[in-house]
Amino acid sequence: MDVTIYGKPSKCQRKIIRKAAHYYASCLMSNRLSSNVYVTIRFKKNLFKKEDFYGVCDALDLNRPRDFDIEIDADLTFRQTLSVLAHELVHVKQYATGQLRDYNTSKKIRWKGDIHISEYGYDHIDASYWNAPWEKEAYRLEKSLARKFTRYLRNQ
Repeated sequence: MDVTIYGKPSKCQRKIIRKAAHYYASCLMSNRLSSNVYVTIRFKKNLFKKEDFYGVCDALDLNRPRDFDIEIDADLTFRQTLSVLAHELVHVKQYATGQLRDYNTSKKIRWKGDIHISEYGYDHIDASYWNAPWEKEAYRLEKSLARKFTRYLRNQ
């Protein structure tokens, strides 16, 4: 996986972020798929205050998602940064494997063949966001991936 990082996380070194991204990709995707994925990670100051989220993942080509743009709040703690990065890389895996498909409208998404429609749109934080199966999977995996990576770092 090719990783480009812009901006500076306040509590985490960029080389750790790069290493974490590769580690998460190795846990979530095959080597073949991961070698064809390109991720740009942008750290933005006050992202949560401005946008009401800690991180977001966008597939740049919705027809054959291989290029992704991830934005993460630059003001997070080390542990929060690792968790948010893991969460967003779960979405990278979901898009890249075809499990998740965004129809370029904020209200319609396909998850594992089923169409999901939100009254307010999935970019709006409401019950449809929290109940979306792709979000449930990302939240379920983020903490365990971050813990595994932290143990991996300690053992290096």
